[in-house]
Amino acid sequence: MLNLINKVKDISIGKKWAMGEATTGTSSYSFNLISGTSSSFTYFNITNLGFVPSTIIYISKTNGNGFGILSDLSYNYSNSAPKFIQLSSTYGNSGPTSTVYGIKADARVFINSSTIQLPGIWQRVTYSWIAFE
Repeated sequence: MLNLINKVKDISIGKKWAMGEATTGTSSYSFNLISGTSSSFTYFNITNLGFVPSTIIYISKTNGNGFGILSDLSYNYSNSAPKFIQLSSTYGNSGPTSTVYGIKADARVFINSSTIQLPGIWQRVTYSWIAFE
């Protein structure tokens, strides 16, 4: 019976997806910007998805610490992998301000077949994320 259950759960019924939470650390990493320059951001990793995502949406669990969208719908899509992350931060003591970064989703994001490294705005911030094949 256990074999049957394991086989049933492995049947593909469409696009794969996953969700979770991850927290940025205290280190920073240099990401390439679409402007042709680079900038350092704190980051978190998503590992072992079992698929290459076409879209990842991540939102800070703390107000004002930003959100990110990595999508094949955003910019310069080719080779079945998204190529652009829109990372935004909204913060400010005297009222909200917003900063938006355009980050290339290149080898600095897709580290290898099982690790995706995503930029965040601040250190030690927990993000909720969802990824779709």
